[in-house]
Amino acid sequence: MGGQIKDRVVSRNMPPWHLDRTVGIQRFKNDTSLTDEQIATIVRWIDSGMAPGNPKDMPPAKMWPSDEGWQLAEQFGQPDIIVQSTPYTVPAVAQDAWWKPLTDVLPVTEPRWVRAVEMRPGSSAGAV
Repeated sequence: MGGQIKDRVVSRNMPPWHLDRTVGIQRFKNDTSLTDEQIATIVRWIDSGMAPGNPKDMPPAKMWPSDEGWQLAEQFGQPDIIVQSTPYTVPAVAQDAWWKPLTDVLPVTEPRWVRAVEMRPGSSAGAV
């Protein structure tokens, strides 16, 4: 696996940043490419056997928001309307599917502005 990581990083395929480093503007606000120094560090780590670092240096575990309540409620208040789509189950082994449900938005009977949208995943009882 280290060889694949090294190949992708050295060839600048990972992380993806598809700009020619020899042409035009090179400084971008959202540049996710690695510097030459970062690439050299990764290559040295791989070439030296990919020793794990000190667990104490690990960043804290990601704290995911609770499924309880609405994440935007503090900023915008409770939702005025909750639209629930029809159930859909993604097969465990399948190609990407772009599911585009059409759902009635009742009781909306006239044009309205949308201030915020929050999507929440659901689960089916007994889904495998």
